[in-house]
This record gives sequence, C-alpha cells and structure tokens, in this order.
Amino acid sequence: MCHLTFLLNNYFLKPKLPFIVFELTRNCNLNCMYCYNHWKVDESKEYQETTFKQAKKTLKQLFKLVDTENISLSGGEPFLLKKLPELILFLRLKKKNVNIISNGTIISKDNLQNINHLGIGAIEFPLHSHIAEHHELMTRNQGSWQKSLNSIEHALKVGINIVSVIILTKFNYRDIEETILFHKQIGIKQIMLNRFNIGGNGINDLEKLNLNPHELNQTLKKADRLAIKEGVRVTSNVCSPMCLVKPDDFQHIRFTHCSSDIKKMPITLELNGDLRICNHSPLVFGNIFQDEIIDLLANPEIQPWANKQPEICKGCNLYSTCMGGCRAAALQFFGDAKRADPYFELYQNEQTNSFKKNSLLMD
Repeated sequence: MCHLTFLLNNYFLKPKLPFIVFELTRNCNLNCMYCYNHWKVDESKEYQETTFKQAKKTLKQLFKLVDTENISLSGGEPFLLKKLPELILFLRLKKKNVNIISNGTIISKDNLQNINHLGIGAIEFPLHSHIAEHHELMTRNQGSWQKSLNSIEHALKVGINIVSVIILTKFNYRDIEETILFHKQIGIKQIMLNRFNIGGNGINDLEKLNLNPHELNQTLKKADRLAIKEGVRVTSNVCSPMCLVKPDDFQHIRFTHCSSDIKKMPITLELNGDLRICNHSPLVFGNIFQDEIIDLLANPEIQPWANKQPEICKGCNLYSTCMGGCRAAALQFFGDAKRADPYFELYQNEQTNSFKKNSLLMD
C-alpha cells in the first residue's frame, strides 16, 4: 500500500462518529421486567464470555477504523468485568470520554473512588421510585433499591457526575412527583425520564408495564412542572411518536429522536466486533473485524426506516423529526423495522378518537 493510500484510508476517510455504545457483556446480576436488551427474547444463543483482553482488542480495532471521542460502557452489567478500571484507563489514555450504564447493585466504594480518579464522564444508575417496593417490582430483585441508592450516594460523595434513570411504568408513574423531589434531596441534578420502550423482557410483560398515552402525558406534565420549579434537568431519551407525546407540551424536558443520518445514531458495538444501529436494535449490520466501516455506513439497508415511511404515518408533517417513534422497538416486536413504533400501533385508535379529548382533561 502506497503512503498516500494509507493516509486516505486511515485519516482522511476515517468516519467520525459522535459516540459508541460498547456492550461489554450480556451477563447481568438482575433480570429487570423492563429490560430492552434484544437477547432477552432468546437467551439460548451462545455468546462470547467477556475478558479484559478481548474488550481491549475490540476497542483497538474500533479506533483503527473510526474517529470517536465518546464511549458508553454498557451490558448486561459492565461492573461484572473485574478489570473495568483498567479498561477505563486504557480509554482515557486514548483521550476518550467514558460513560457507564449500570444497574448500581454491585459497585464498591473503592471501585467508585478509582473510577473517579480516572476522570469518568458520568454513570447512569436507576432509581425508579422513592418507594423501594415499586423499584424492586420492576427489577425483580429485593434489595436492589437500597444498593442503587447507596451507589448513587457514594458516587456523588466522591464527585462523580450521576444521571439517575427512571423508566415510567404502571408500577411507578403515580410516584413521579415524590420521586423527583427525593432525587433532588439526595443531590441528583440530572434525571433521564424514559417511557417504557417495548422490547426484550418487556414484551412478555407488556400489559403490566405499559402506560397509555393519557397516563404518560399526565406524568410528563407533572415532571415538567417540577423540573423548572426544583431546578432539575430532565431528559427523555426514548424516541416517542410525536402524535402521542408532543415535546412542545413539555418545555422543561429535553426530548431526543432518532436521526436519519446513521453516523448520528447510538451505534452499538458488541464484544465480538458486531455492530448494531443502536442498543435497542437486534439488527447486526456488520463486524469491525471483517468489514469496511465506510462501506457499512454507506449501505442504505442498515437503516430501513430512513427511506421507508410506515403507511400509518403517511401525510404526517411531524414524520421528518419523529420517524415513526422507535423503529428498533418495531423490529423487536413485529420483526419489521419498516413499521411504526409498536407504542403508536397499540394506541392509534386512541390517538385518532379519544386522545385529543383526554388531552383537554389533563391538569
């Protein structure tokens, strides 16, 4: 290979991606009802066991092929990797910003102290309610509430930036005001307030978990009022159909939506090098040990919803932003990413008939 070709392949043509979700492991010490991980649907398939050596090898290969500054370590439960601090050190020496998505139940004070010294960006910990029982009904693990709370308090004490995660379900949505106040009381400044997104374990417990649009909007309105009143930053990071959840109705909650640009998606890397559109999607579109990244990202087939508008979304002027909600959820639920978010399809009759009436009745 000539010098010019080497430069083109390794510098000028290296794609820049805003961030990568790196799924370190599929192992987890919990089995949450709402877990979106696609492999929860069929856990019989074999998967490569996590080792520090393999994780480092996969990341090294990634950095040869793409330019990215932000890595979110996820799973499963990433703290099950015994050498997680060493992996974070490796990433920090590569000048990467590192975030961690954890269930908060197996972290020691020493581990948090070590991670803080390495310069972690933020850790996401769940705390779904101020009532332990409601949180633990969702995690299906007695004691998980106190463990998560302890992790949050220890992390805040050593100076780690914590994002508390609340998944809204039928178990906890009535608690939202007291829960937000509880979060502020313990020192939380940022809350990720997500609706339950259909997928993984949640497919089997849909009726127990899912809020109808009226319940969801009422809950978001309460959160919106408290966000400004209490000075808490609230974000909603699950793409929701905008005909059911209108971001303009909630001025103090920041909503995110999927992009039609693949490079702006939360591309997810698995330990074996497989790449997926996002951490909710089961669709593997390539492997960094086998494929050319530039070719993969240019393939229109890897994001089928970008050029395929569902029939039920035709004529909607919100579609260019909404994209029909979470199409990865459609892939998990229907087996077809070209359909709209199953949340919309479940409630489309309510949307067209009674949702407008319900909206007028909201507080």
